[in-house]
Amino acid sequence: SVPSREEAARKAKAVPEEPLAPAIADARVVAEQRALAAGREEGLAEGRRLGFNQGRQEGYDAGKSDGYRIGKEEGKEEGKEEGFLAGKSAGANAELADQAAAERVADSIRAIDRSRSLSEILDTLASCAGREATRAAVFLARDGQLRGWRFIGFGPAFDRASEIEAPLADGGLIEEAVRTKAAVSKGSAVPGAAPKLAEVPDGCEMLAIPVTVGDRVVAALYAEVGKAGQSPRKPARPALEMMGRHAAGCLGGVAPVRTAQMPGDA
Repeated sequence: SVPSREEAARKAKAVPEEPLAPAIADARVVAEQRALAAGREEGLAEGRRLGFNQGRQEGYDAGKSDGYRIGKEEGKEEGKEEGFLAGKSAGANAELADQAAAERVADSIRAIDRSRSLSEILDTLASCAGREATRAAVFLARDGQLRGWRFIGFGPAFDRASEIEAPLADGGLIEEAVRTKAAVSKGSAVPGAAPKLAEVPDGCEMLAIPVTVGDRVVAALYAEVGKAGQSPRKPARPALEMMGRHAAGCLGGVAPVRTAQMPGDA
C-alpha cells in the first residue's frame, strides 16, 4: 500500500535523527574530557602556585632560623676574636703606660736627687708633679699661712707665685694634709675640699701631700688629676706621694740646720 503523505513526512523527518544521537554523545564526552583536562591543568597550576608560595615561606623561615643560628655562632666567634685582640692591645697599652709612668717617677726621683739647694728641690718637685697632674703647685706652710712657691698649669695669673698667699684655713684639703701630716685625696665636688686660692675645675681629683722635715710640715704639694672632658693619668697619687716624701728627705739632708728657715721666709 502507498503510505500517506503524513506518514512519509514523518519517516523522512525521523531518518536524520538516528545517526545524530551517537555524534552528540561523543561530542559531549569529548567536551567533558577537555573540560576535565582544562580543570586539571588549572588546578595543577593553582596548586603549584600555592605550593610554591607555601614552600618558599617555609624555606624562608627555615633558612632564616638556620642563618640566625649560624650567624650567631660566627658572630660570637668573631666577637671573641675581636675582643681578644682588643683586650690584648689594651693590656699592652696599659703595660706600656705603666712602664712610662714608672720611668717618669724614676726620672723625677733622680732629678730631685740632683738638686743642690732648698729652692732647687722645691722647683724640681713642682715640675715633676706637673708631669703627672693636670695642674700642680708647691706651697710653703708657715705660721698658719700658705705662700705660693711655684704653680704649674695655672696660667699667667700665677706666674708671680710668691704673691699668692692665703690663710691655711682657706686651703681646703691642703690644710687637712698640713694638720694631719698625711696625704689627702678628695674629689672637687666634696664641700669645703677645694682650696680657695684658685677656681678648681669640676670633675677632678685633688691631692695634697705634706712635705715634712723632722716633725714640721714646711711645704705642701697640691695637684689636680683630670678634669671634665679629660682622663686622669694613673696611678697619680702613689707617684706624687713618692715625690713628696723624697723631696722631704732631700730637704732635710741638704740643710738640716736650716729647716726652720725656708726659702721665701721673711
